[in-house]
Amino acid sequence: MGKDKIKLNGTLTRHQLEVMLRDMADSLAAGSLQCDLGGQSIEVAPRGELHVEMEAERKKGREKVSVELSWPLESDEE
Repeated sequence: MGKDKIKLNGTLTRHQLEVMLRDMADSLAAGSLQCDLGGQSIEVAPRGELHVEMEAERKKGREKVSVELSWPLESDEE
């Protein structure tokens, strides 16, 4: 299987981020995550248990929160 990837690296208002995270949560509750950025789109369908990495830090006058989710593809589970 090939590699599909889209990435967001930029600035959003807090409201824009709230809307994006709510949309992602609603999509996840419906069984998939649809990511649309700059004319590119990818849909992923988490199944079973998800591996979660979350990190929050404060240093040098900045705060940062990172969240990463991963899961095996169904074909990898067989």
